[in-house]
Amino acid sequence: MRVFDTGELTLDRYTVIERLWTGTWRASFWVPTPDDAASATAALTWKAADLGADAVVNLHCVNDVGGWGGGYYCYGLAIKLK
Repeated sequence: MRVFDTGELTLDRYTVIERLWTGTWRASFWVPTPDDAASATAALTWKAADLGADAVVNLHCVNDVGGWGGGYYCYGLAIKLK
């Protein structure tokens, strides 16, 4: 699954399928929080692939040490390229 940096694609080159790990009330209570950023990125890209996405854009990972669950969580946009 390709991960594009912010600004690497213009908005007319893709369609957003879904915002991953944000945008629902469930995200306030549970998102996957693996122990490292690579595993958190993999979890997000697997979810994007399950949705039929070609790629992910605007991927951000946060270390939540001392937070609700600890570990890392990532969020981004699952997209379909045009």
